[in-house]
Amino acid sequence: AEAGARDSSAAAETAARERIATADAAATAAESRAFDAEKRANATEAKADRLDRHAKSLEASLRERQSELDAAKANNEALEREKRATAEDFGAERLAAQDD
Repeated sequence: AEAGARDSSAAAETAARERIATADAAATAAESRAFDAEKRANATEAKADRLDRHAKSLEASLRERQSELDAAKANNEALEREKRATAEDFGAERLAAQDD
C-alpha cells in the first residue's frame, strides 16, 4: 500500500511538473508574441511619424508654391494693367496727333 502511495505521489508530482513546464512554455511563447507585437507597434508608430513629417513638409511646400503662384498672378495682373494703361496712353497720343 505504501509503495502504491509512493508511486501515485510520484506520478502526481511528475504530472504537476509537466503542467508547470507546459505553463512555462506557454508564458514564454506569450512573452515572445508580446515582444514581437510591441516591436511591430513601435515600427508602425515610427513609420506614422515619418509619414506625418513628410505630409507636413509637403504641406509647407504647397503653401510656398501657392504663395509663389499668388505673387506671379499679382505681378501678371499689374503687367496687364500697365499694358492697358500704355495702350490707352498710346491711343490718346494718336488722337492728339490726329487733332494737330
